[in-house]
Amino acid sequence: MTIKRLLAFGDSFVLGELDDFGPGDINYNADFPPNHNMGYYERIEYLKYNISFASLIARYFKYEFINYAYRGSSNYLQLDRLMNLIHKNELYPTDVILFGITTTVRDRISIIPQDWNPKSYINLIDPNMICRSWKCIEHNDLFFILSTLDTISKQYNVPIIKFHLFDNNINKNILYPHDNFLGWGFENNTLLDILDDTWCCEVGRPSVHHSKIKPKSGYEQFYTWNGHPSELGHKKLARWFIDNNILKI
Repeated sequence: MTIKRLLAFGDSFVLGELDDFGPGDINYNADFPPNHNMGYYERIEYLKYNISFASLIARYFKYEFINYAYRGSSNYLQLDRLMNLIHKNELYPTDVILFGITTTVRDRISIIPQDWNPKSYINLIDPNMICRSWKCIEHNDLFFILSTLDTISKQYNVPIIKFHLFDNNINKNILYPHDNFLGWGFENNTLLDILDDTWCCEVGRPSVHHSKIKPKSGYEQFYTWNGHPSELGHKKLARWFIDNNILKI
């Protein structure tokens, strides 16, 4: 297969977030002020196409590259962006997609009106159903996302390489579709594990938000102050994808 375009979907990890936006930003930290003078949207574009590991992979292979990632994106929003390409007839068999699976906490709850109480939503569920917890709903959402990606991949003959970004909420009792899912069957299969050299090791990684992780001793240089991959971290991620022939479909 001749790859012409690499398309990347994800949240801030795929965007290339370095936690260096100015005062007023949700992730601003006065102890780590920005070392650039870019405006917000200029910085977003710079990170997407110059810092992110996906952009480094595309540059290495000389692929055309489009980065659809955005800060805080849920899996549903990522899927919407991919479906939008299909609606516009702009998804081609020579494309390869990188699809980072973010925390499922952002999915169902992210599309419920803000004035709804999550507990009220749960109470609307048929009492005869087993699924009466957010954790169960998160697993259902993940099954839906992966099933839809599997269908798109087969229907449009486009490889979709899937991977966990910073947590792993897989329920081992559910038979999720998992073609081209990196590290499937292992708990330590997140980008953080690539940074920490713990990829697919036997000891499970606690599932926490990236801002609450504590880098392994000696690995701090691969992280920003807020738990995102640093510029060195993105270079390490790109090298891992390249050295492991991840895009060799």
